[in-house]
Amino acid sequence: MVRRVMSALPAGIAADVELAPIAGWCRFETLVALDAAILEICGRSGRDVLRDLGRYAAHLSVNQTPGPDALHRFFRSTALRDALFQESARGVYEDVGPKHGRLSIIAAPCFSAAWCESAAGYLEHVAVIHDASHPDATISSCRASGDEFCVFDIRWQ
Repeated sequence: MVRRVMSALPAGIAADVELAPIAGWCRFETLVALDAAILEICGRSGRDVLRDLGRYAAHLSVNQTPGPDALHRFFRSTALRDALFQESARGVYEDVGPKHGRLSIIAAPCFSAAWCESAAGYLEHVAVIHDASHPDATISSCRASGDEFCVFDIRWQ
């Protein structure tokens, strides 16, 4: 499957993907192209696959934050640290309620509706890792739809 996805990518994008484990990072445009190739090869609904990709990324990369209010603290540090993996983006996290937060991605030079779906899946699985149940990450605004920022409302039980 990996070979099929890699062969569906343009040569420059495939080179970025192959170098990512060495460099530890790849361009945002590379992630968007990789998501598109995965969708093409899988033949499943775009939203479902993208959410699953985001969930899997969280599964591979996130550890539970200990202590009280851990999920809000994790989302706050993620927003400040890396705006969910976009170069030059800035994230702002707002603690809306005990089981509700809002992550806004601002000043991002690149945007993609597919990326927002994947990011929503990532946020949902981060909540699961932190022992939350029934997480729901709603994309309340998206630059790909003409909004000023990408905003995710995250609720859990």
